[in-house]
Amino acid sequence: MKDWFDNATSKKGNATLLSDASESSQKPTRANILAALKEKAGKECGRLIVTFAGHGVYYGGRSFFCPIDVKGLDFDAVAEESRAAVVAKGQECNLIAVEEALNILKGAKAKEVVVIFDACRNGDDGKDNFVREFQEMLAPKSADAQATDAFQRTNGGFFVLTSCATGEEALEMTVGDKTHGAFTYYLVDGLKGKADVAGCCDGYVALNEAYNYAQCRVGEYAVKRGKRQSPELMMATEQMKNLPTMSRVSLEELFGGASDLAEVDQWSDEKFLLRAGWALSGSKKQEETLRLGEKTLNCVLEFAPNNKMALELRGSVRRTLGDWQGAINDWERVGAKMQVYVKSTRNETGWPDGACYPEKPEHWRERALLPAPGENETDEAETVRTYDLLTITEIRDGWAYVTEKNNAPLAKEKAGWIKTDDLVWDFNIAKNIVNASKLQGTRHSGSGHGASLEPGNRPLGARPNNLANPAIRN
Repeated sequence: MKDWFDNATSKKGNATLLSDASESSQKPTRANILAALKEKAGKECGRLIVTFAGHGVYYGGRSFFCPIDVKGLDFDAVAEESRAAVVAKGQECNLIAVEEALNILKGAKAKEVVVIFDACRNGDDGKDNFVREFQEMLAPKSADAQATDAFQRTNGGFFVLTSCATGEEALEMTVGDKTHGAFTYYLVDGLKGKADVAGCCDGYVALNEAYNYAQCRVGEYAVKRGKRQSPELMMATEQMKNLPTMSRVSLEELFGGASDLAEVDQWSDEKFLLRAGWALSGSKKQEETLRLGEKTLNCVLEFAPNNKMALELRGSVRRTLGDWQGAINDWERVGAKMQVYVKSTRNETGWPDGACYPEKPEHWRERALLPAPGENETDEAETVRTYDLLTITEIRDGWAYVTEKNNAPLAKEKAGWIKTDDLVWDFNIAKNIVNASKLQGTRHSGSGHGASLEPGNRPLGARPNNLANPAIRN
């Protein structure tokens, strides 16, 4: 969390770290934690983020957090005592009551307060006392108190995230040579950019996007280990419309570069969205990701309607998703071809990897191009068959108009229509066809046409060159 904060903001050095790690100068004792909370709460700022990562316990109807100098956890004798008595007993044991910490932060001068508890909640009695305690603190003390209650921040917000729900453990995970709380690890992962891709991909990660990303990843991680972990996000109802933006992100892992966040903050929205669209459109087989890529590229084209790279990328996405007329429209604007292949009879919905090479003619298919959709073929009709690469310029009611075969223009009387059901586009199929064609030497030999599967005559899978610029380290 500290590394993310230092790298994601211009406020490097503003983070205070209390850790039992040997390199930490300050240990997370009860006194040190409370002193740090009070110090941070007394400073005016836009946002205060507090993270507790450690052991949580529940006794006598109250929730506590364990500092490093906890003295004991025997609360049985006070289980029936008053709330104040239970909290006092916890203080004697050097525990920090959740309400004690939240009451300090309630008076914080920050406009927004985000508190993150990465700790177990498997000790409570199943009544979800943590939520009840927070709700008690949020509730107005009188009919007219809501407007002035410090938790109800009209120009900011007070938000609490917990790594798990009542009765659950906060799992840990090892990445490389380090062990992390799973929730904290995925929360930071989301803040660095992945949560933006999982959301609207606008270059910013809002608190709910980071939470949703971490919740999904932690849930998956727990299920694989036969566990259940369900992070929770709590806030005052009135603050739901004020969910804060947590970070401006670079999607550095998806972009394949190492651009730092301060550098990315100088990018225009158009540039950021274009990079995000390129990253998302590289997922050739995942429909949800591709549709998000298309949505992102739509945003780019709202900023810059004639952005060539956005049009090329969106055309590629649309072709893969089956919106061939959309691909034609995009590529016509940049002078690129919309090309597909004639299907094999081997598999009507597509060809398995490595199947249907020319040495298996029993799977070939031949079709004549028709002068108009549904009409009979003529003596001049051009015949096309499996493996032929067709350039199409129009889609009409399930028919495609073909103007080139294997990159050779067809004469006007030879051009014609073919059912789209007889055509196919798939990246794996395309690569198999090109490889088979090269091996057989039947066509494309020496012309390089077999590699012209992407707009702009780039080899299949090539990185778009005109995305490179000094602000992006490729």
